[in-house]
This record gives sequence, C-alpha cells and structure tokens, in this order.
Amino acid sequence: RPERSAGLGYAVNTLDRRAEHRDDKPYMASLAADPAARVLVLRGDIPVLRRSGDGFDALFAPAEAADMGSARETAFLGLDGAVPVFAVQLDAPAPENDQGRDDLVAIDLRSIAVQGLLPPRALGPMAQAKSLMHWHQRHRFCANCGTATTAGAAGWRRECAACSAQHFP
Repeated sequence: RPERSAGLGYAVNTLDRRAEHRDDKPYMASLAADPAARVLVLRGDIPVLRRSGDGFDALFAPAEAADMGSARETAFLGLDGAVPVFAVQLDAPAPENDQGRDDLVAIDLRSIAVQGLLPPRALGPMAQAKSLMHWHQRHRFCANCGTATTAGAAGWRRECAACSAQHFP
C-alpha cells in the first residue's frame, strides 16, 4: 500500500534541500548562476504562474523573475535532479496588473491545488516556497532586541547584527 500521506498535495516534495551547503556561499553562487536554475515566484504570499498552452507553469528562469520586479527575499529550495530551484518573493506590483504581461496570473496555492493547475509533484516545492517566504515576511525583526534582521544560510536563517541572534523557520 502506498503511503497515505502521499495522497495529500503538499506532502510530496522530491527536492534535495542540500542543507549542509547553505552556508557555502561559493557553492550557492554557482547554483544561482547555473543556466538550468529555476525560480518559483511569489507576490506577497500568492504564487505567480505563467500560462503555458492549455495549462500553467510555475518555474521561471532567474532573468524572467528579475523582469517581474525587485526581489524582497530569495531562498534556495533544493535540487530537482540537477536543476537548482529557488524561491523569490517580489517587491513589485501584482503581476495581473502589469501591462503587457497577460501571460502571468497570480493565484492562491489552495486554488492551484484544488483546480489541478500544476502537477501534484509541483505542489510540495510550491508550498515550501510559500511557507518560507511567509516566515521571512513575519520575522523581519530580531525577537531578542527588535533590530532589523537579514537573511542568511541561503534564505533559511535570519541574522541580527546587533545582538548576534540567529532565527530559524
């Protein structure tokens, strides 16, 4: 019998997170520079999809994501085989309001899952991206001293320069 939790859309995530390499800046830079690298884009906590034929695609090339607006946060999610996958949270107008970009749609993750807009294997990484970006939104300041924090460890830690505290999702 298959694992029962695998029937839940967000339970399957085949990304190799490479957690042991998150503090290795040259390695992370090489993954970000990889021509095969892909990005899951969120506007706030809403995923951005591209219309692709009769369906949708959630993965963008890094340059495509950069064209959508400035990144507020970026995190390395993991490797999908040999393909580096990142999450980026945009600090830009909602894509559905961008002129000339009628190929983009911002739609909540629940609707994506319920309507079957993405294959089931894409839902786990999308949920990972959304939860991590939501954590960054809600934890911008140090819980110890109140100073603004910065992202570290490829997006999996927030660091306080004032008191040296580290905060994790």
